[in-house]
Amino acid sequence: MVRRYSNWNSSSRLVCLDENWFSIGLTPRSTSHRQFDAAESTTFQNLTTPWSITFGTAGGVNPLQIWSSNGFAGTDIVNVGGLSVTGQNILFVTNQSITWEPDPYDGIFGLGFQADSVLDSVPFFQRLIDNGEVKKGIYGFYLSPIKVGHAELTLGDVDYSKLTGPLRPIPVDVTVTTNIGHFTANFTDIIVNGQGGHFLGQSAIPDTVTSNIVAPTNDAATKFYELISPKIQLVSTAGIYAVSCSEINDIPAEVTFDFGGVPMTFPLS
Repeated sequence: MVRRYSNWNSSSRLVCLDENWFSIGLTPRSTSHRQFDAAESTTFQNLTTPWSITFGTAGGVNPLQIWSSNGFAGTDIVNVGGLSVTGQNILFVTNQSITWEPDPYDGIFGLGFQADSVLDSVPFFQRLIDNGEVKKGIYGFYLSPIKVGHAELTLGDVDYSKLTGPLRPIPVDVTVTTNIGHFTANFTDIIVNGQGGHFLGQSAIPDTVTSNIVAPTNDAATKFYELISPKIQLVSTAGIYAVSCSEINDIPAEVTFDFGGVPMTFPLS
């Protein structure tokens, strides 16, 4: 079975889809988000198991930030676009970093691997595969600008109607991915205007909820920006590089990311 779901909203609860998060996390005690009320569910079970996590994330133009949260675990029936899992482990947040508050979503819907789970619970999508609810162990994102809309999650396959060319799979480092629970791909190089940066032996984690490119300052980030233009300078100890908006049009760079021998080229603008 293949299900496509647009404008993801589960039981009037808006969640962030994250392929490198391991579980479903909901916020029950936040004044700015819609809260989870266990009394409204006849199938909810409180496991009373405590959990806590600290992790780094980056979004928009913000540098890498350290966030934390903790709470208790429970189980319930989880339904996404008609695909249901009974007894799915859910993390309920009772305390969280203040950095969570501005975000519009009420929780995180993890599509990652069990190896990353703080409670070693089987993720929702893996349960769908195990239960034969999807034909393939594949899911796909169609990401679009807010002004365009119609972003889409496809479970069990790829929505080929959204492709304008051939699908080009990128090999995943199975050993690393399995051990740390994140999708990890090796990349051959980063090429700017035809000039390679010789980023050999590197790897990266593609992440649907991180809009920045995060890299070690001395090892990769500085070299990358030097290839684009000397006008781009490190402006903060937090690792932020910047250039005046008035000078962007004077930097006609074309950047190619070569992941596992699959080059993807993007104009700087």
